[in-house]
Amino acid sequence: MVGLRVMSDLSLGGFVPDSAVILILPGGDSGRKENFPKLSQAVRAVIAENRPAATICAATLALAHCGLLDDRCTPATGAS
Repeated sequence: MVGLRVMSDLSLGGFVPDSAVILILPGGDSGRKENFPKLSQAVRAVIAENRPAATICAATLALAHCGLLDDRCTPATGAS
């Protein structure tokens, strides 16, 4: 959208969780519904290794649809 180019080290299919220092999932095609199970599996595997996982744009929606964000934040309470 603003010209930022992201180039991956490998595809999701070639991902090995215990070899990753961090998992960064860009938006775009990664956020398509058919990718939800693969994204969910990769993120859960990284979290199990106590390593950080980050998602951008549409990839974040994929995590939400998989239920992976359900316990990550709470709604704001009250108005200031």
